[in-house]
Amino acid sequence: ELKARYAACRGRIASEAADWRRRIVLILTETARLEHAAQTATGVYPETLEDIQEQLAWLVFDDFVGSVPEEQLLLYPRYLQAISERLTRAVANPAGDRKKVAGLQGPWNRYVDFVTQAKKPRHDAVALSAYRWAIESLRMATFTPQLPAPEKVSEKRLEALWTQVLSP
Repeated sequence: ELKARYAACRGRIASEAADWRRRIVLILTETARLEHAAQTATGVYPETLEDIQEQLAWLVFDDFVGSVPEEQLLLYPRYLQAISERLTRAVANPAGDRKKVAGLQGPWNRYVDFVTQAKKPRHDAVALSAYRWAIESLRMATFTPQLPAPEKVSEKRLEALWTQVLSP
């Protein structure tokens, strides 16, 4: 029975591995393009460029493929498209982007401060992950409202998620 199952899955495993390999190459290629675009953009406030570079660094890091949940990895093309469109819009309206950056700094800094602590307090890891990815959805909704975000998120929803994080 095990041999029969293996034989039935062997072709599918190779096909899925090839699909993932293509996805990862596309993610890495687009990330490199966006990093270069952010470094060479003119007329954009430094806060915008720093925010974009930080966002890219938190999306694509050593072992992101093994660390990021599969459902989120599948959304990376949308996240990267949103960053690309945001950068284009920021060139056209740097002051508008600057205001939006300020509005997201609180929730984002709270997350970064928490996860970079050497010794984290008791927390709900599932809720922390949900909070992290909700911020990505909020970024999309804030900077590129024409693109559908993976989930509807508001500051109120983020606050509720953060409460769950701290009450395991």
